[in-house]
Amino acid sequence: MSLAGRYKRIKKSFQYIIYNTGLAPLLAADFEYKLSKTWKTMLEYQWINKIGSDTTEGSSLNTIHARLSYHW
Repeated sequence: MSLAGRYKRIKKSFQYIIYNTGLAPLLAADFEYKLSKTWKTMLEYQWINKIGSDTTEGSSLNTIHARLSYHW
C-alpha cells in the first residue's frame, strides 16, 4: 500500500473516532531538562481536537505548559 493510501486510511479511521464516538483525541509532547542536581525544567505542548459542541464548531485547543521544579 502506498504512503498516500495509508494516510487516507488513517485519516478515515481518525474521523470515525471523532465523529461517531464523541471522543476528542489528545496529543502531547514534552521536553525535560535537568539544570542541576536539585533543579529541573519542563516544557510541554498539548493539542486536543474537536472540543466543545457544534455551536463552537468543534474548536481545537492548543496549550503550552512550562514548569520549574526543585527536588530536595
